[in-house]
Amino acid sequence: MNNKDLSVNQRIKFLIDEYSMLTQRAFAEKIGVSQSAISSLFSQRENRPGLDMLQKIAIAYPEVSLDWLLMGQGQMVRNAVQSSVPVPQTNELVQLIQEYVQVSKQLEGKKAAYRETATDLAQLRTEVQHHEAALQVQMGYLPSLNQKAQELMQAVIQQQQETLNHIRERYAAFLPLGEQAEEELLKALKYQGELEKKLAESMSAIVPLTAEKQMQAISLRHQLVQAVNSPSV
Repeated sequence: MNNKDLSVNQRIKFLIDEYSMLTQRAFAEKIGVSQSAISSLFSQRENRPGLDMLQKIAIAYPEVSLDWLLMGQGQMVRNAVQSSVPVPQTNELVQLIQEYVQVSKQLEGKKAAYRETATDLAQLRTEVQHHEAALQVQMGYLPSLNQKAQELMQAVIQQQQETLNHIRERYAAFLPLGEQAEEELLKALKYQGELEKKLAESMSAIVPLTAEKQMQAISLRHQLVQAVNSPSV
């Protein structure tokens, strides 16, 4: 991307979408202007930002170079003094992002497995309830029948009881699978949360980096969002 080929409006859009990863509304709130003032920058008329808006952007983003913002010269982010706090290297960020993407995609599979198992268990529970209700009705009719009819009904009841027992056995055998699927899903969700925390900590540490490293980290964060939101192959 050649910054000089971009207009001030386009650089502000890059600041919103790629650097801050905010909505226009959130960006407007952050710098202290109306949402319409921001949206007008990207309308067909492409209103130019006023001095007041540029000053507010500079206050909200002190690390962003005004030379870059106004003229497209130099790096977007000013060179920062190295911090004594250990900063994760770019390759560590890459590995962390790759792991997060892999876990997120695996999580979708675990969610699907859990939904399928839960659906099967619900269906088995419904069958058990249906046969229990039918068995209760049949046994209620039994005393009012004559001997011949009772013999026939008892055969039906016996068959109904056998079917019910078979379904109960299937349900009992399937229940641990449902519990296992739920446990694996909860573990995956917890691990994803831990990775999200690590990512947040890593991304928050990009400020002490050089401008080049900062832009690399920003690009990696954008790739992360795209990869996680893309459909699994």
